[in-house]
Amino acid sequence: MHQVALHYVFSKKPSNRCRCNRQICRDAGRFETHANLPASFLAVRGGIHGELERCESGPGSGDRQPDRLQVGGGAHLFAHWRQLAGGHERTRRRRGQGGRGPIRSTRNGLPVLNPASSSPEGVIMSQSIFTSHTSAGDAAEAARELTSGFADADIAVAAFFCAPDHDIAAVGEQLVEALPDAQVIGCTTAGEFTGTASSTDGVSLFALSADAVADASAALIEFGDDVAADVEQAADAVADELGVSLREASADEYIGFVLIDGLSGKEEAVNRALGNVAPTLNFVGGSAGDNLAFEKTEVFCNGKSSASAAVILLAHMSAPFEVVKSCSFEPTDASLTITKADEDQRIVWEFDGKPAVEAYAEAVGVAPDAIDSSVFMSSPVGLMLGDEPWIRSPQQAVDGGGIKFYCSIKEGMQVSVMRSTDLVGETQTHVAQACDRLDGEPAGILAFNCILRRLELDADDAHEAFRESFPAPVAGFHTYGESWLGHINQTLTAVVFGG
Repeated sequence: MHQVALHYVFSKKPSNRCRCNRQICRDAGRFETHANLPASFLAVRGGIHGELERCESGPGSGDRQPDRLQVGGGAHLFAHWRQLAGGHERTRRRRGQGGRGPIRSTRNGLPVLNPASSSPEGVIMSQSIFTSHTSAGDAAEAARELTSGFADADIAVAAFFCAPDHDIAAVGEQLVEALPDAQVIGCTTAGEFTGTASSTDGVSLFALSADAVADASAALIEFGDDVAADVEQAADAVADELGVSLREASADEYIGFVLIDGLSGKEEAVNRALGNVAPTLNFVGGSAGDNLAFEKTEVFCNGKSSASAAVILLAHMSAPFEVVKSCSFEPTDASLTITKADEDQRIVWEFDGKPAVEAYAEAVGVAPDAIDSSVFMSSPVGLMLGDEPWIRSPQQAVDGGGIKFYCSIKEGMQVSVMRSTDLVGETQTHVAQACDRLDGEPAGILAFNCILRRLELDADDAHEAFRESFPAPVAGFHTYGESWLGHINQTLTAVVFGG
């Protein structure tokens, strides 16, 4: 994948622009002056994939040649994007208003939740957002319990997450029948949760009413031989239904969700393709699970379920929203450079020219034969973009001295060995920061939390404290991988919605 170089991101002079005419460079040139997301957003997206390299076509003759943005670097780029896209005072265009209004960037203390009411069967409601949970095994009964508290609401979007022992197709069909005007998406899980319940055998639901969503469209992507083409076809269908160009849509008004078969190994390809077709839109989501059986994961979209597939949904929002990314790790002084890897199989064979297991063990400070899942969980590696880690979690050692990861890592990428911090505390902090950026009070949160974080919550008996980290009604699931700008591990990705 072709990506943007530092000279290209910050230059507004036509003579400094790349002349290769590839789409990513045309986008970067256009988005240098985009009102909401600068070209450095594209650089962050590319950096997550480990693909930030100087364009081989290069700028025009005679241009200055600034320092190359090395793979794994880019603190200034990331800080620049964060400042414009997520921090300090900025503006958001509000639907139905002629002008642009300032967004508060700071508030004292945690956000105050607008009063929500509880209804039977565990449904939590705000004015436009609903969350619910059920343990009912029968699909019809589950759908009734999930929707009982808002049967008369005009639901525009519904996302459900069910344990793998449920019939996802049957549950989904019942929800489609109960919510006839909604775009209904879902997937199997490695655990489900709301603000009041955690389970590994239930169903959670997050719903947005037409008061919060102006329009929405979803599409199922069944993987063929060309994932990029499959994603592009689905994205075109969504764009056509919404009547919008994904390359022109405002990231302040549109939010995307993505659910991916967690055993397909296609997360990188899907996220990369989404970055190409909609380079400045956020697609947030996770990979379907099956409670650690690693046998079959499924997704659902508007009446059809499938394995080896993904679902995308794009919503044109009336309500404000903010994206959350939280991982409870900080970098140590140890770093490793991947010198030999099988990207497709997600195996690193060598770090710094040494067998991967040997080099990793040395960096972590344990004997190679002492490496096990607990070491991997507490000491993953992170691609550092500025001071933000994007986690890549080791899965297991493999014959030949390699390490298989839960997401791919490219040769040449430099990663830092991480140390764990406070999962619950970090979650609370990052969610609160997103709420501070929100235009209004938080009304609901859709969350995607890594299975490895769930296992940590299991071990620490911290599920209740984790749920209490969210200052508004929340629903989500524990994933086999998280998506936002790229595929990552041991992370919470989420979207906070205002009322």
